[in-house]
Amino acid sequence: MKHNIIRKFRYFLHELVDHYLPRFMRSKIASCEEVINILNSNHNEISSTKKFKLKIHLLICQCCVDYIDQIKTIEKSVRKISLLNLTEEQDQVLRKNTNDLVSKFSIKK
Repeated sequence: MKHNIIRKFRYFLHELVDHYLPRFMRSKIASCEEVINILNSNHNEISSTKKFKLKIHLLICQCCVDYIDQIKTIEKSVRKISLLNLTEEQDQVLRKNTNDLVSKFSIKK
């Protein structure tokens, strides 16, 4: 129940920020695209400013919180799969399917 309330509150905050916060204030918060770029970059190279923008964004954006949870789930699954003794053919099929999914759902610039 508490988790559901937090989710709804984040959706509400995101709408507020998108529609009612002045542009100069919105620039202090990372966009969803920036969040993905920050998460995909080398964690040692992330500046404290970017870390702050990321934390603020994650306070208000349930979609990005869900995205991070999905990435963690995928990483856990990949670790488990890597422990299996797959044949070369199974490994190639798995890699192809993974690459297809990643390209299908990646943000295009």
